[in-house]
Amino acid sequence: SYARSQDWKVDGGMSHRFADSHRVLAGADFSTCRADFSAVRNRATGEALPMSAGKDVNVDNTGVYLQDEVDVAAGWKAIAGIRMDANSDFDPAVSPRVGLQHEFEDGTVGRASVGRAYRAPTVLELYQPAIAFGNTMFQSNPDLDPEYITTVDLGVERPLGRTIRAHLDAFYNDMKDLIDTAFVGTGLTYMNTDEAWSAGGHAGLDWELEPGLSVFMNYTYQQTESEDTGADLSLMPEHAGNAGIRMSRDIAQTKVQGSVSENYVGERGYADMATGGWVKMDPYWRMDVSARVSLGEN
Repeated sequence: SYARSQDWKVDGGMSHRFADSHRVLAGADFSTCRADFSAVRNRATGEALPMSAGKDVNVDNTGVYLQDEVDVAAGWKAIAGIRMDANSDFDPAVSPRVGLQHEFEDGTVGRASVGRAYRAPTVLELYQPAIAFGNTMFQSNPDLDPEYITTVDLGVERPLGRTIRAHLDAFYNDMKDLIDTAFVGTGLTYMNTDEAWSAGGHAGLDWELEPGLSVFMNYTYQQTESEDTGADLSLMPEHAGNAGIRMSRDIAQTKVQGSVSENYVGERGYADMATGGWVKMDPYWRMDVSARVSLGEN
């Protein structure tokens, strides 16, 4: 058997300041995914196995968004935004967000926001044809609903001297209709099984060593829980962090930017589908390197 997919995405946006107190952001994006799933076939004969059939599907999503940043008073800024997604398989979804930010005279910035977002099921979760793994039949679920998340966060950013800035954030997420795998009879499929929450904090430091050269470090702590089972959410680490260096240089008409970072992901786990037990995964480190070159003003 095989699966082939073609994914395309196009997006664009604009920003404009009105009356010196409103900064409006607007944009749209469109994505399409076409997937061709073949039937599962006998390797020796090439014939399709019983209960196995090919499938050719196409899923489109169109999103539009609008955001207004308003200077409401000296040092105070309000942010209101809304996004609407029209998915070819689901009803339109509206995702609003509001926030408030205040900058104090010493450069400290406090902020708070609340918003809602959604994730539509993937093509694989919806349409993957049935496939056998040993004695277990795995099957997608075309009746899945999208996932929804409501998030609340509070944060503060403060300068420590002239070259160091520190930030501290707290967050809470309420999640509904999370998509997970579950046994139905003797088969395994995707289901909207979980009502869940996550909460935690994020702390970070950015130190400018000299103009165009800075080091940074961040740490995140979080707790998660499925309200259905009382267990932790799968593959969500309690501890994570990163540290690295950023560089930016102007050379004649060319701007060169780059970064190197070390990323840490702590121990996490998942429920083993065969035994129902909780399997722990070891922590790991990952290095990321990026570079960007801008030629001239355009």
